[in-house]
Amino acid sequence: MPPLPFQIDRSSRLSLTRQLVDGFRRAIAEGRYAEGGLLPSLAEITAATGVCPVVVRSAIRRLAAEGIVNPRPGYGTVVLDAKTARWRGHVAIITAEISDNYTHAQLAGRIAGALVKSGYLVTKVPVPPDNEKRNTAPPLEALLSEGTTHAIVIGTLSPSVYQALKKARIPRITLSYDYSPVKPTGTVLRLDPFSALPDLVAHCRAFGVKSVVYVVYEHDTPDVRRAFEEAGIACRLAPVVRPKDALEVDSATELAMRGMDRWLEGGAAPFPDLLFFTDNILAEGALLALMRHGVRIPEDVGFATWMPKGDRPVYWKEITRLETDPMKDGDKIGRIILRILAGGAAPSSPVLTSVFKAGETFPATGD
Repeated sequence: MPPLPFQIDRSSRLSLTRQLVDGFRRAIAEGRYAEGGLLPSLAEITAATGVCPVVVRSAIRRLAAEGIVNPRPGYGTVVLDAKTARWRGHVAIITAEISDNYTHAQLAGRIAGALVKSGYLVTKVPVPPDNEKRNTAPPLEALLSEGTTHAIVIGTLSPSVYQALKKARIPRITLSYDYSPVKPTGTVLRLDPFSALPDLVAHCRAFGVKSVVYVVYEHDTPDVRRAFEEAGIACRLAPVVRPKDALEVDSATELAMRGMDRWLEGGAAPFPDLLFFTDNILAEGALLALMRHGVRIPEDVGFATWMPKGDRPVYWKEITRLETDPMKDGDKIGRIILRILAGGAAPSSPVLTSVFKAGETFPATGD
């Protein structure tokens, strides 16, 4: 067998699999292996490079996922031409394993659709959220080694996910919220669902709002509270936290409903001018509790929330809101990702923003 047209560098930071993939990809592009011809056999590659057969198989799977070769059992690994290439690459879209996250589901679906339409193979990978202790690194590492060429991460995930991505050494695009506690590396697309907050604050000032209770799920979003306070509006934080003795409560809606029940039963009056929610599911639960206690909106208290277009809460009055459009934004982000995969740069401005919609649930004054 003639020598391979590239060498393995064991001192390189690139994995052996990556070096094999890059070497064969480059050699095929240069015409060292003719279209319709065969790559060297597994045994020949193993003997020429000194790497184990498992690594060679992994490299061949990656080349196959990119549509460069077609492994045919009992025959050999066939080099494909451009017309018969099956996929431009294999992209893993990694999101938190939360079934009711409408925004992430829509973003992932629209991005996947754009990628598949452009010739990419896509695998959606849901992983446990940060508050669960399951170790997802081994199965994720196995997937990333099975021919994955790029990864798209949506939101903040557990440390084991980032460790697996780092170990895989594949290009990564992260869709990250501006307020995320984890600062992403690599290519970052910014999500700013509260970009229209200044319009809500201006609306509050126009109607003489003096006090806001700001309801969050477990963690504060400091920029939101700061925006109200800098406008001279008192802003009190009300975190909804999962009780340790209430593990049977698995719905954020129910948690918010119970929390609002306790607040109302503990003597919430005098009400603030405005209840503002940074999570639409919390807003849904709070609405249920407010209706149960006979609280009138906006006569007794103003009500506003962030919410994605097409999702809940549903109310008989139009809700005052900061609204995002995850379907429209998902299409836009899909186009941006395709440009990045083609060698383009990521935009510096947020790729997901909100607009302010003045509804009937605010102002509380009714003026």
